[in-house]
Amino acid sequence: MNPLTHEQTLDLLNRHGDSILDVLWGVEGYYSCPKDEQGNRLGPLVCYAGTYAPGLHWIGDDYLNFSQMEQYPELTAHFAQILYKEILKRVGHVDVFMAAPEGGKSVAEMLALVSGKRYVYPEKEILALKTETEREKSRWKWGRHEGHIASGNRVVLCEDLMNNFATDGGDMPKLVWSCDAAIVCLTGWFNRSINHRGLYPLEHPNGNHVSVPIITIGNKALPEYRQDDSRVAKDIAAGNISLKPKHDWPRLKAAMENA
Repeated sequence: MNPLTHEQTLDLLNRHGDSILDVLWGVEGYYSCPKDEQGNRLGPLVCYAGTYAPGLHWIGDDYLNFSQMEQYPELTAHFAQILYKEILKRVGHVDVFMAAPEGGKSVAEMLALVSGKRYVYPEKEILALKTETEREKSRWKWGRHEGHIASGNRVVLCEDLMNNFATDGGDMPKLVWSCDAAIVCLTGWFNRSINHRGLYPLEHPNGNHVSVPIITIGNKALPEYRQDDSRVAKDIAAGNISLKPKHDWPRLKAAMENA
């Protein structure tokens, strides 16, 4: 896909500004596997980055790549305005938007822009490198934005796509609490999680359990499967899968358009 011109970006918003998935499709970042009336797939499954065992990736029918949208500030600013209004309605005053790198940076920065609030993000510290049998071990720490969250601040944690909440539910809340600040919600463009819909549970170091709202523009549970799941085994055996959907867009686009 050739980059959109400014005029094309504005036209996309004029036509589909009320649907983040339609806009994502317009920038070649959204795929949903078409099926016939019997449920047979008319296009390929897609392979996700997340793994459930060493070398074994989750797979599914839907692919959302918000990095395609974040290159166009007109689009992210538009949806940030919509999202900020919902945040205000649900949780009230916010002081800081904190990004979960890397996907959350565009979300948090645009929310800060449209709201006139502040934007921060932590940095990754590598504890052990990835090996053939073990994943990389790391943690989040304050770096360039150390001291940018003050005691008593109301903080929103930002990610582009909510799924397994590994970032938002890991070390990042501890960084906020270490500043004696409060987490008022998790936010992003889309929540596709099966397990966490309206609320996400957090455990404070003081032992208290809190559930914070999940506030997104798009909100639909999108299943993902192990590769040995009976619901996908036939397609995998037939090779009906895109292993690198970011680089396989013409094939995915053709499947949706020809269904």
